[in-house]
Amino acid sequence: MIENSTDAELLAWDFEEGDGNINTYVWRQNHDYLVLMRKMPDESRRLFTAYYVEYDHERKKLRRKFAQRLPT
Repeated sequence: MIENSTDAELLAWDFEEGDGNINTYVWRQNHDYLVLMRKMPDESRRLFTAYYVEYDHERKKLRRKFAQRLPT
């Protein structure tokens, strides 16, 4: 998923969190799986976590973050 984040089945975006950190989300919606990476000051990214998106409220939260994503 990380290496193919431009795949049509994936949503990938950067989002500025409330603490000022920028996280990169890679979400495979049809399999409800999310990879979350932290964007570092040198523009590299480090894997933060990955998990199965189990609940509807989590999906809604991810959709809101996608709608408010940083411009590319």
